[in-house]
Amino acid sequence: MDFLSKKYFCILPWIHLEIQQGGNCTTCCKTQLQVDLGYLSKTPFLEILNHPQQIQIRKNMLEDKPTRACSDCYRDEKLGHFSLRQRSNLYYRDYHDSAIANMGEDYKLSKPNLVYLGLRFSNLCNLKCVYCSSHYSTSIDDQYKTGHLKTFDSKNEMENFLKEYCKNVETYYIAGGEPFLDPLHIEFLKYLVSNNLTHTSITYNTNLSIPLEKRNDLFNLWKKFKSVIFCASLDASHATGEKIREGLSWRLVEKNIKIVSEQLGLDKIKVYITVTNLNALEICTFIDYLIKEKLCLPNGIIFNFLSTPLKYHISQINVAAKNTLIEEVRAFRKKLVLTYDLKDVHTTIGQLNSFLKYL
Repeated sequence: MDFLSKKYFCILPWIHLEIQQGGNCTTCCKTQLQVDLGYLSKTPFLEILNHPQQIQIRKNMLEDKPTRACSDCYRDEKLGHFSLRQRSNLYYRDYHDSAIANMGEDYKLSKPNLVYLGLRFSNLCNLKCVYCSSHYSTSIDDQYKTGHLKTFDSKNEMENFLKEYCKNVETYYIAGGEPFLDPLHIEFLKYLVSNNLTHTSITYNTNLSIPLEKRNDLFNLWKKFKSVIFCASLDASHATGEKIREGLSWRLVEKNIKIVSEQLGLDKIKVYITVTNLNALEICTFIDYLIKEKLCLPNGIIFNFLSTPLKYHISQINVAAKNTLIEEVRAFRKKLVLTYDLKDVHTTIGQLNSFLKYL
């Protein structure tokens, strides 16, 4: 079956799981339904993978029907983004047939077969981003008063999970909180290395706010893996960036990026910009700065359009400012095309095109 041509099919509900801080599981990091599939410490793992929501999602996808939980990917595709759904279908295309073969007529998986795993050790974080909550940062004291959410109670519990279910994982997406802060993070790397599981690729969602200058222990481990990518969550440079992500030192971020670039290569840095009304008016200046200062490659920009809270949504920008911004983005897009080979900026151009549609 040609799954790549289907409009709503996504391979992830067959080969992936997103484990949130605290151990609650969701279909993927983009899932919009606030329904937990279960908790690692309370629910048998196969039951999590075969939760009624997962079963319905798989059924819908095989029938090429839309699923409300997947609305973020549909929105991204409408804006011209290469969505997580599309990227996953293409990247894991060799697993389509075997993944479907692992499923019975009732749409249940016969056994766990994780190839791609999203994992958050905890919500331990040193920053208070203005649009974030205590669920994702222990530094935030809000009405939810979430506290410190741990996915695993101990190193042994984490290692037992990895041993039982993660032997075939090819890609880990590690987020937080700030993942480098959690003591289980380095134990995770050591476990993979000591068990000859370095064929895996690791992608981090990080603020790059933890000093890396003297962390040869981390770099020595990272160099053993097939690939390590740093998706740096940065919204603006200098004072604006520090205001949006309270507790961030822009000077330290730049220093960390230079260290990663020297140790592993600049191509390992991607900058994930959360687009809000707090940084939208400076977006072109920020991207231009990142490229000129060699803080990422010209194709290393990814946008994440904030949905909530509404007060930070870019729809709150007044019409006059929005019209000026549209012209600035168009001019900057033209400048990129004239300055670089198209193959070197096509991803960033695509992000800017989506930005214009979103405006």
